[in-house]
Amino acid sequence: MEWVIAIGLTIVLAAALPRAIVAAKKSVRGNRRMAGVALSIGLAFSFLHDPRKQEVIENIAKRESDDADRDHQSGL
Repeated sequence: MEWVIAIGLTIVLAAALPRAIVAAKKSVRGNRRMAGVALSIGLAFSFLHDPRKQEVIENIAKRESDDADRDHQSGL
């Protein structure tokens, strides 16, 4: 489910990026806004594609799988 959200967010950001760039180039104030847009995009990608977070999620899934196997073997 998370990968669907990540793909959707990536598509929305990719679609909105050209409009944001054009709008930001029109004014000096827009240059500041463009820095904020770039920072926001960077934070979004770092949140979605954080390798440490992914490793933790995999470890939790493995533990749950191991616990389920252990419970199944013990007859619970």
